[in-house]
Amino acid sequence: MKRLISSLIILLNLAGYASANEKPVGEYMRNAAAAQDRGDWDEARRIYVRAFAEANLAQADSRFKAVIHYGYGRSLGVTCFFEEAERQLNLANDFDKHTGGVFYLSLTELARLNLDQRKFAEAVSYLERILAELDPIITARKRKLAQAMARQVDFENTSLRLLDTIVKEGKKRDSKLEEIQRINEGSFLEQVVGMFTIPGIAVEAQVAAERQQNAADTLAKINQQLQESAKTSAGVQERITESTILSMSSAIETDVSAFYANVLDDYALSLSGAGRMQDAEAAAKRAAETRATIPKEQSISDRTPYGKHCAKQRL
Repeated sequence: MKRLISSLIILLNLAGYASANEKPVGEYMRNAAAAQDRGDWDEARRIYVRAFAEANLAQADSRFKAVIHYGYGRSLGVTCFFEEAERQLNLANDFDKHTGGVFYLSLTELARLNLDQRKFAEAVSYLERILAELDPIITARKRKLAQAMARQVDFENTSLRLLDTIVKEGKKRDSKLEEIQRINEGSFLEQVVGMFTIPGIAVEAQVAAERQQNAADTLAKINQQLQESAKTSAGVQERITESTILSMSSAIETDVSAFYANVLDDYALSLSGAGRMQDAEAAAKRAAETRATIPKEQSISDRTPYGKHCAKQRL
């Protein structure tokens, strides 16, 4: 979370949105994230309280506001200020919706906040709003993956056909050249007859050689395309790695399938708690099927430990 907050601040500074008034907000956000990383959620909550009291949030960019309400809401939930936590996370959700942010992040936290309080019906309501947004995204990703796999299979089949052509035409060319050599090394009569047959055999050898070369050239072009595609992908990945994922949106997009599977797990638990056992089983099955398609899951952040570090004094 700390790196995510820092990256968002970098993004907004680069985009020209961070004014002098917003710089203190970024400091509060970084300090709160550091406290959360240390497991000191109550200190994080206090830092957010100071941010709201001392920083000029009225002049802050709305995306900063979304993140600070999001972080404050999480810290409130962990320290057992559940009602205020829900209010803050709803504010974060409102800012995200108005700025085009990833508003299902705050919805997910709202769902988990309620799930950890065993408020299953409320959790189901939030999760169904999330899934309404994620289902089309996942469907589109599956379609793109299927198309990519089809293209890859087509490349492979074409390459195999070209390799087969190269081998067959090469053998045919060699056979014709060997036939010409046998005639030239044969008897006088064979050489005389060869004066009439060798030109035709030579043409067949040339045709085979040209077909072999054409297949080789085409295969080389395909391999070049694949290499250029790989270089492009590697370059993009390197740039993404170097930028350390500049926003919450890109952080989610790096592994939306894993996020989707986790949401489905929460949905199954919430449905089960709400007594909807058949729906819970279906959600759990979808989660397992989604997770099975993920080569290597990447966690966006640790799950927020709601209600695990209740503060000794109230707000």
